[in-house]
Amino acid sequence: MKSIEDHPVKKFFDSGLLVTVNTDDPAMFGNSLAQEYQMLEERLGFSRDQVRKVILNGVKASWLSNDQKKKLQETLVNDENWLK
Repeated sequence: MKSIEDHPVKKFFDSGLLVTVNTDDPAMFGNSLAQEYQMLEERLGFSRDQVRKVILNGVKASWLSNDQKKKLQETLVNDENWLK
């Protein structure tokens, strides 16, 4: 990969794969999850709605119980900032 724009994540997402974005060690790598989501939009061609789906994919793919997943998803989508 010559640049981040060459990363296939958008192709995977558009193909219907359950794509998530994560940070293993923000202090070590100097990034945050918010920065990763911003990069999806600004450099990889994701729309805001697609980034929101990636966020919800993270909830879906987590090891939380189904009840916890439902509560977290509701908390996210009902937050006043969700659609900004």
